Amino acid sequence: MTQERAKYSIRKALSQGGIFVDGADIWENNVFKIVVENAGASNQIQLLGKIVGEETYHVIDTITGNGQKQVDIQYYDLLQLNCTVYDCPSNYLKVTGSAFYGTTVNVGDVTIAEVALDTDTMNQFQSIQDTSNVILDDIKTNTTGLATEVTQLDVLSALQTINNTQITLNIKEQILRAVDREQTLSYAEFGTKNQRITQMDYVSASIANKIARKTFSYVLDGNSYRMTDITWEIIDI
Repeated sequence: MTQERAKYSIRKALSQGGIFVDGADIWENNVFKIVVENAGASNQIQLLGKIVGEETYHVIDTITGNGQKQVDIQYYDLLQLNCTVYDCPSNYLKVTGSAFYGTTVNVGDVTIAEVALDTDTMNQFQSIQDTSNVILDDIKTNTTGLATEVTQLDVLSALQTINNTQITLNIKEQILRAVDREQTLSYAEFGTKNQRITQMDYVSASIANKIARKTFSYVLDGNSYRMTDITWEIIDI
């Protein structure tokens, strides 16, 4: 089944509290921006999320009174919005929101867009940066005093490692952004109260012989399973 990137947005006028968005499909997005207007100081709106197959929503963030927030939703497939405390001095309070694939960073009067990356990807980029810094430091030392011997082969090998890591990251992003991307879900204990997704495989015909695999880890917490970690890897097929 071919799936294309989804864009989700809302515009609500609330005259009472309670759940006003339930089961919104945000699985292709990383950030949800919510704006609340006309609210009293004690008004509270919760943003909750869950992955496909889960029965219970988890609180992601809460916005109190008027204002706006950019909320990380990259580890959730479905979104729920709940006005848990209704406080509005006027006829209604206004809630608008939109989901994005990416984040924004405000620097003074300039807004810079950046790609939203998971923890593993950020760690890999940090590793690339650290390796580059070591190479540069060694080359500087070699140039001034030859205190450390750095051969041309050492430099080429390190640069190849950096290049291979960047290629791996690029393959993942290319598959996720492909318009012909297909997704396959794997479950544990399907059909029971402990049914849960264990992995999502993403493929694209335009990127042959590669699978971008998203793996979910759980621990048994009382009578149910709690998700503890999400990892990505590229599988050759």
